Amino acid sequence: MAVTVNLSWTAPIVSSTQGEPDSYNVYRDSTQITSGIMINSDGVLEYDDAGLPDAVAGTPVTYSYTVSAVNAAGEGAQSDAETLSI
Repeated sequence: MAVTVNLSWTAPIVSSTQGEPDSYNVYRDSTQITSGIMINSDGVLEYDDAGLPDAVAGTPVTYSYTVSAVNAAGEGAQSDAETLSI
């Protein structure tokens, strides 16, 4: 059975020296899975990671997610990882 993970992050505080992010990239297990995510009107980043396999033979599958900001200066560092098992 496939599952969807609903991800959300609070947008980071903007550095006055680097400028506002234009968009954000999302990574699963160190692999970029999407780019160009924009914040919503509440200042929250949202992304649905769909089609993931759930537990295999009763053993949970673990995923680790990070996000990074992108602006004219390039891509920033990835956030601390959030890990979950499904």
